[in-house]
Amino acid sequence: MLPAAKQAACHSNAFHDAGTSTTAMGTAATGGVPAAFRGAVLWRPKMTAKKLLRITGAQIVQLDEPPSVLDGTDLWVADGRVLALLPTGTAAPMEGPVETLAFQKALVIPGLINCHSHSASSLLRGCIGGVPLDLFVLDAQARRAPKPLRQVRVAVMLQATEMLRRGVTATVDHFRHAGLPTVEAVSAVFSAYQEVGLRAAVAPMYEDRRYTDSLPIDQAELPPGVRKRWFGSHPPAPENYFAMMEEIATEWRRRDRLQLLLGVDGPQRCTPHLLELTGDFAARHGIGLHTHVLEAKTQALVAPPEHGGSFVAYLDRFGLIGPSSSLAHFVWCTARDIEIAAERRVNVVKQPGEQSPAR
Repeated sequence: MLPAAKQAACHSNAFHDAGTSTTAMGTAATGGVPAAFRGAVLWRPKMTAKKLLRITGAQIVQLDEPPSVLDGTDLWVADGRVLALLPTGTAAPMEGPVETLAFQKALVIPGLINCHSHSASSLLRGCIGGVPLDLFVLDAQARRAPKPLRQVRVAVMLQATEMLRRGVTATVDHFRHAGLPTVEAVSAVFSAYQEVGLRAAVAPMYEDRRYTDSLPIDQAELPPGVRKRWFGSHPPAPENYFAMMEEIATEWRRRDRLQLLLGVDGPQRCTPHLLELTGDFAARHGIGLHTHVLEAKTQALVAPPEHGGSFVAYLDRFGLIGPSSSLAHFVWCTARDIEIAAERRVNVVKQPGEQSPAR
């Protein structure tokens, strides 16, 4: 394998720019360059490039059906985009200065995709020891505090740098910023990803119920300090979230490499009114929802009985389960949840090490 820095350099977002496939989550992705293109120039916008990059001596992985590996092949990149896959030793497919990266026993792969991340948490690691999710959220108040825009940007840059060093060239950022993300904060996130060159779908996070109200507990039994922190909070009205999203959609939605997703978070923390507005926004703008679903057992315990105890059925009622949406974690799912998810072809994002009791 290539060293991380070289691996990231060889990815160069080049496979992505070949435009071979797009994930349903809206994050531009890649399936590699189809084998039929080997020996052909993939695009030729002009006869001379500002810079040509030739990668030679490596095996090249293509995510076709079935996947394949090319030997004896040079990968040519022109001005940051894959230009051609040609037999080793073939002359440059177009004019321009050539830089060569030569390897032995190396593997070139399409850029990896991190389908669920939280840039705002990249500066908060280690603040609380390993505890169950609900205990973590109750104590991790710094996650919900407003951040200076410079801190928002630094957090994105740190996360993006770490991902690029590991060969990740695209991500879905479920971005939290206080109780309601601001236009300025979400714009800072988009600007940082644009500066780095990483492909990103940004899903601003919001819910209109307090976390404590979504737990199957007697809240009177909570410690006084926890009750004081949480009972004094009042989530902003859902209309404020969608006013922000309308402005962000106008400014950022169709930028190169960047996409916008709804980030309304956790159906157990959302009122029916919020989910109705979410479904309406998704239909009008043609975008999907990225949300946490069934990541803790306590969430399965509060699944709506009127929908057969299925949060997936509940979200489907509002038109939010489909190929444009993605459900993060999906651990404590029922057979009914899995059945509906499969029927609607919604994307399920699993974290390393997670196992679902229902599988």
